Amino acid sequence: MTPFGKSRYALGEAASVFSQGASFEDISIALRIVLKHFRWGHIAILAELNEYNMAMSAAAFIELTHSGFEPQMQYIRNSSTFEELIIALQNVEGTQK
Repeated sequence: MTPFGKSRYALGEAASVFSQGASFEDISIALRIVLKHFRWGHIAILAELNEYNMAMSAAAFIELTHSGFEPQMQYIRNSSTFEELIIALQNVEGTQK
């Protein structure tokens, strides 16, 4: 997880939380830390569409909803270019303003 539109290196490692093979509880804890300490305004979670990632997305939705966010889910096809991905993220960001 990284704040959308900002370089990880410009923000320092403390501004980036990443976990591979995390559990539902790990994702919940990571999001609580992010939401409490970093005050990110927009969070993008990119994941392949499979059973494991759907469970992780559910954990993220629960934590974001409890924190006052109105999370949205958007399907982006696997063959999307980087430019298409940026446009999709900007569209989600635009609907939250």
